[in-house]
Amino acid sequence: MSYIKNFEDPELLKEIGLTDIESLFSDIPEDARISGLDLPPGMEEWELTRTLDDIIAMNKKMLSFLGGGVYHHHIPAAVGAILSRGELFTSYTPYQPEVSQGMLQSIFEYQSQICELTGMEVSNASMYDASTALGEAALMSSRINRKTEFIIPAAIAPEKKSVLDNYIKGAGMTFKEIPFQQENGQVSLDNLQELMNDNTTGVYIESPNYFGVLEERLPELKEMLPKKTLLTVGINPIAQGILEAPGNFDADIVIGEGQPLGIPANLGGPLIGIMTSRKKHARKMPGRIIGLTRDSQGDRAFAMTLMTREQHIRRERATSNICSNQSLCAVAAGVYMAMVGKTGLRKLALINLRNAHSLAKRLDELPGITAPYFTSPFFNEFTVKIDPEKAGLGSGHAGIGQAGVEGLRNTLVEQGIEPGIPLKTKFDGMDNILLTCSTEVHTQGDHDRLINAIRSAIQ
Repeated sequence: MSYIKNFEDPELLKEIGLTDIESLFSDIPEDARISGLDLPPGMEEWELTRTLDDIIAMNKKMLSFLGGGVYHHHIPAAVGAILSRGELFTSYTPYQPEVSQGMLQSIFEYQSQICELTGMEVSNASMYDASTALGEAALMSSRINRKTEFIIPAAIAPEKKSVLDNYIKGAGMTFKEIPFQQENGQVSLDNLQELMNDNTTGVYIESPNYFGVLEERLPELKEMLPKKTLLTVGINPIAQGILEAPGNFDADIVIGEGQPLGIPANLGGPLIGIMTSRKKHARKMPGRIIGLTRDSQGDRAFAMTLMTREQHIRRERATSNICSNQSLCAVAAGVYMAMVGKTGLRKLALINLRNAHSLAKRLDELPGITAPYFTSPFFNEFTVKIDPEKAGLGSGHAGIGQAGVEGLRNTLVEQGIEPGIPLKTKFDGMDNILLTCSTEVHTQGDHDRLINAIRSAIQ
């Protein structure tokens, strides 16, 4: 569409029988109105473009090793090209299946790919993100077995815990945390046994966890749970290129963050929550499920098969009020998976694995640095322990001016390098530990730059 600047058009006002724009708000009581917004006047298109260019020029390009749930991966150009097609770019919710076959098929393909990736039988058309998927998984577990205590690992993002708490408190549910083992970062299964009781509705375990640690005993976990207690597994979809599908060891629900599948790490969003389950639990799932059927002429057709949202059925019977199917993100993920393919995903996962291990090995060779801090196998991110004294990062260090990890990180950021997430900001007792990530986009030269910058800072 052509550019339309924000201005008051007399012709438009005349057409609708008004004299000024304030007349549009005449029904709003005077005491409820505001005097105006502190916004600049409307601009011509060329003025706006120049202003935005000036703002963009203020950004500082960083070499980033951040992870923690949102990752920087290469996205093939074809993903954006296909998404930009009008029939996909403008579609939202396919309320009229007879005119929405393209979008319905795209979502059906996404669901099919996610089921193959996770080894599960049913996938919905996505949650907002991994955090809401976790909240919905807890509620779904409770709907299935009518119990109210949900168990999660302590080693997950604090933001996930916050969303989970907000999701379940209205349903009268609570959650408990399994501590992680200080040596290897994995969940303590002995503590899990102590936490479970007759009211345990489900147990959630993610692999890799927030520290990048892989849970080695995950395949045997289902056997440890009481008969009616559900197992929910959290995944990184790229890691599934080399890890066994959770469906193969009898997981009941599998969730995850689908952002690595062709969606940019764009200031933390948009995201897409993966959610799959066993077929027998399909009617307890939130959102909607797209199915394959036949039309009145017997031709293949797609339809919204299960719609347990409050928009479609009586509110008291709805499984959730989540009202988006994240269509555009689901299409992006589907296109990405179709382009990468099964073999390509395995190769990609191996590159991520090797890059992270290579970087960890090089960091571990620096004085005062232990990488990884946890001894368990890890995927594309890992913990880095820094001993400030041994690394020469005491408070009196001339080049740092601030002790420990925070001082080192600040020094590197000034050089255009983001080395990772200080875990002190996320977890108690994790002082001087960084969470560092390396994916396929990082080259040997990127690793060299990080290593040399740290070496210069600690000498």
